[in-house]
Amino acid sequence: MSPKIILVTITDLFFYTKVRDALRQPEYQLEKARTQQDIVDKALSAGPGMIIFNMNDQTLNAFQSLEQLKADPRLKNIPTLAFANHEEVDTWNRAKALGVTKVVSRNEFSARTKDLVEEVLAVKPQQSPPSATPNEKSVKRSRLHGQHAQLGATFEEVTGWEIPAHYGDVAAEHRAVRQTVGIADLSHRGKLRVTGEDRVKWLQSVISNDILPLQPGQGRYSSFLTHKGKMLTYFRLYMQTEAVMLEDVGEIGDTTFQALRKFLLYGTKAKMENCAESWGLLLISGPKAPHVVQSAFGVDVTDLKPVDFVTAQIGGHHALVSRTEETGEIDIEVLLSTDSLLTAWTSAMQAGDKFGMKTIGTHAREALRIEAGLPKAGSDLNEEIVPPEANLEEKAFSLNKGCYPGQEVVARMDTYGNVRRKLVGLALKDSIVPPHGAKLYSGDREVGWISSAVRSPQFNKTIAFGFPLRDFSKPGTELTVEFESGRHPATVQILPFYVKP
Repeated sequence: MSPKIILVTITDLFFYTKVRDALRQPEYQLEKARTQQDIVDKALSAGPGMIIFNMNDQTLNAFQSLEQLKADPRLKNIPTLAFANHEEVDTWNRAKALGVTKVVSRNEFSARTKDLVEEVLAVKPQQSPPSATPNEKSVKRSRLHGQHAQLGATFEEVTGWEIPAHYGDVAAEHRAVRQTVGIADLSHRGKLRVTGEDRVKWLQSVISNDILPLQPGQGRYSSFLTHKGKMLTYFRLYMQTEAVMLEDVGEIGDTTFQALRKFLLYGTKAKMENCAESWGLLLISGPKAPHVVQSAFGVDVTDLKPVDFVTAQIGGHHALVSRTEETGEIDIEVLLSTDSLLTAWTSAMQAGDKFGMKTIGTHAREALRIEAGLPKAGSDLNEEIVPPEANLEEKAFSLNKGCYPGQEVVARMDTYGNVRRKLVGLALKDSIVPPHGAKLYSGDREVGWISSAVRSPQFNKTIAFGFPLRDFSKPGTELTVEFESGRHPATVQILPFYVKP
């Protein structure tokens, strides 16, 4: 079978290397465009299966090239993948208007290069109108997708779900949460329900935290580790009378379900239900969040402690209303059947109207999350990280509950204090936003990596999470971030960046 030709119009060495390394298989052949004219010439001569653009490239003008391609009948149907700074709303909209098949953030492109390429290659050019969603049949959507579209949402695909990236003004969405209230649809997050006589006993034996003391109405953070102590997943757990609910902290698809399922042995009196598509999830955040929840659902959450919850009846269905940690403000989540999701959304929107409540997309949520110093599963917490390295002591793992996968590694770290690296905040002096995986240096020594980064509306500068080696994690330490063929100064800061006044 002949290789699939990928035309890469990227001059930045970091991102070109990402593409090259991700597609280093015989079924792919890379063609690199080095000049503006190269793009059209190679698109005509090489017959690529797709073209990749960096919308922020300083050397090649992606917009001009897209206009040239779309004006040529021979080239206009070639699928295109583009990435851009996630806060540049106009750039995303212009790219979509020019018919780009898929637009993603630079962080997502860096983390999912091969998957994104395969998704776009799967698009049949003759059947793909401009801005079509690749693999549309397989992309999952919240029951509220139509409501988001009516509100002007720009969508992006994350772990197989098409979700709102923003609603046209990321700064206004961010400001609403910090000053009044905002609402977000998190129905794409992984959700599990565990029932059966042995449900607590079984979970206690496999997850990293101690859940035996929990009473109905209480919750706890936990993780599930490899035998080497690395984090496969990170979630909130809610203890109910007849069941235990788990909700991922972050976007990692079915990872939690698939990982735990392997440990549900024959004869265990426990049943695990994947609720990713049957349960919806709303997040209401901001100083006025308790007022909105009280007005919409008749539930008083003012005295709820983080991860604890109360129950409610919404649209004729049982719902959990919990206090969580997503933005650094008062965060209230509503977990309920998708059959009553629209009812809950409508009630919340009506209750929030008098406060000027805004709908919040992933871009604003990411800025709020990073400002608040809250790591999440996937980009920050993954198989590169052991919980003590992410400052999760007394939050996501127990040293006293007994054996569980990875427990010996975590206990040894605590006993001997030999944590190799630490999660820190980083403030960058330049305006660039480095992608996930960008390398950290002290002088010429590589000492770690960036896990998440964003341009902060709160501080008007780029802030990031990084995992440098322990000796380079003290506040005030000067490091550099390698990105866009250069190194950019960054200073280690204490987390969180933002503390609620």
